[in-house]
Amino acid sequence: MGMTDSRARIDKAMKELLLVWSYTTHTWRDSNADAFQKKYIDNWEHDMRNTTQAMDAMGQVLGNCRRECE
Repeated sequence: MGMTDSRARIDKAMKELLLVWSYTTHTWRDSNADAFQKKYIDNWEHDMRNTTQAMDAMGQVLGNCRRECE
């Protein structure tokens, strides 16, 4: 599996999680839900954005390396 495929899988998983979380918050609306959002969902979403940005940068570097080696 290449960098692009892995990044696409992460994007898909993030979208699915956020969609399910959105459905969950329709019925779970209390301080525990807010705490869960802040502790897990927000941190995870931030980390995944950083991860995908790093993967994009790595993909560019690897692409340049491949082109230079040809």
